[in-house]
Amino acid sequence: MKLLRILALAIAAALLAASAAMAEKLVIAGRDGGYASALSKMVAAYKAANPSLEVDRL
Repeated sequence: MKLLRILALAIAAALLAASAAMAEKLVIAGRDGGYASALSKMVAAYKAANPSLEVDRL
């Protein structure tokens, strides 16, 4: 289960990086389940690293 969570976060990070390279606004869907807190932390860190990018969580 822990490996699955790490894999999911790695995939999400890769998608965030790829999306940010092409867009000024990033929309993320899927805040339900056990990954909500991890996703919140990841989005906050990404916003801090990329302040010019607008990130919306649905």
